[in-house]
Amino acid sequence: MIMCATVIMFTFSGCGKATTKSIVMDSLAEVRYNVFEGESENFSITFMSGMREEPYLANGKANPLIEFGVITLVSKNEGAVYDTAQKKYIITIDLNSYSGDLDVNPFDRSLVADIQKVVSDTANISIQIIVADITEIVVLTNGLFDATINYDKALTLALDELKAEIKPLIIDKKLNAEVYIKIITDLNRTFNKFYWYVALLDSEGNTVAVIIDPISGELVAKKVE
Repeated sequence: MIMCATVIMFTFSGCGKATTKSIVMDSLAEVRYNVFEGESENFSITFMSGMREEPYLANGKANPLIEFGVITLVSKNEGAVYDTAQKKYIITIDLNSYSGDLDVNPFDRSLVADIQKVVSDTANISIQIIVADITEIVVLTNGLFDATINYDKALTLALDELKAEIKPLIIDKKLNAEVYIKIITDLNRTFNKFYWYVALLDSEGNTVAVIIDPISGELVAKKVE
């Protein structure tokens, strides 16, 4: 199913005095607001929503943002191949339903679709999947229901941890980099936990990033390259 996306221009610095945070927010390339998860007999399923740049290019320069709502299915059946099989979904969010085809991600072989919609953290979500001869209905629940750190607080913590690395990237109140605020986990959910990942990528391909625990707010890892 082909959907049209509305391009939204965001500026966060407003008319007041520019702060480091407002300057950084004006260079957002992606921000993930929430993640919902569920399990069936055959698949681990997530739905993640937020805003990301269009076109989506890792080049150190942020483009206008559009909504996304990405469905991801990871097969529990080792060696399963669904390239030529039918792969459909019907996802219901509160009282609205969206349907379409799932695509095979060439990088990790997961099945994905984007309904291009941001949802609230309290949304009621269920999904029906029809893949090959498999038909399953799964209720998805908020994967960060017990988190005390949202995307905004994660950014604040990251800026404090990376202030020395960020300072030389700000020239004339503009950030010479693009910013990603992501919710991450390992693909097969080995650790059964989500984390905040905040990264800045400059035009030379250099990255500074931190991983933050969404419950405690503690720094899990830091990368400078």
